[in-house]
Amino acid sequence: MENTEPKKSNPIYSIIVLVAVLAVGYYIYSNYSKSNPSTVTENNSNNTVATSTSNNTNISQILNVGTEELTGEQIKAIPIPSLVRQISFPAGMAEDAKAIYRTKIENLESLLKKDSNSFQNWIDLGVFRKGIEDYEGAREVWEYASKRWPGNSISFGNLGDLYAFYLKDYKKAENSFLQSIKNTPDRERAYLQLADFYLNVVKDTAKAESILEEGIREAGTNENLRQMLDIIGK
Repeated sequence: MENTEPKKSNPIYSIIVLVAVLAVGYYIYSNYSKSNPSTVTENNSNNTVATSTSNNTNISQILNVGTEELTGEQIKAIPIPSLVRQISFPAGMAEDAKAIYRTKIENLESLLKKDSNSFQNWIDLGVFRKGIEDYEGAREVWEYASKRWPGNSISFGNLGDLYAFYLKDYKKAENSFLQSIKNTPDRERAYLQLADFYLNVVKDTAKAESILEEGIREAGTNENLRQMLDIIGK
């Protein structure tokens, strides 16, 4: 006989679902920016950070690139990651997926060889490198973007996710998430990522609640922050 007793919700599962849904925002943003280049500034995650334009997001605020401009000499001093890095695929990846990833990576590398000043292209290259499980390749390009555009939030959030869930360097993960928040303290997504890290990796509920409460005070929008805080409290 079928059990008709209502199942109790799992708070941790609910939080994972919430964060996963929000992560889809990256792909909305990435696709939107490619089809609507006029909406993205010149210097414009899988569980990758980024943002969605579907909620009246101000792209220039998220990037916050202009707050820490580097001189030409400073830019030249930052080593550019290899743009001829080998493309290897994880076992079991379908051939059509391999073809898509290879084309995307090669196209982005070709564009960056011609013009290394595209923030968006560096971010995208890291996304596709991460997609083929080349975590070191993703780390290199996002570290470069973080040095080249130190006021942005996206590359630091991406690094936080990469260090936390793939490279398992928790100190660097926390520092990257904190820098993402510091660069754009009114960005809801940055607080959600750090709270997820504290809750599911560090296993520190108090820290997760604290950063969510800070986000509620500081972020321009906080509906998802409140929802996550409510889930933790259940």
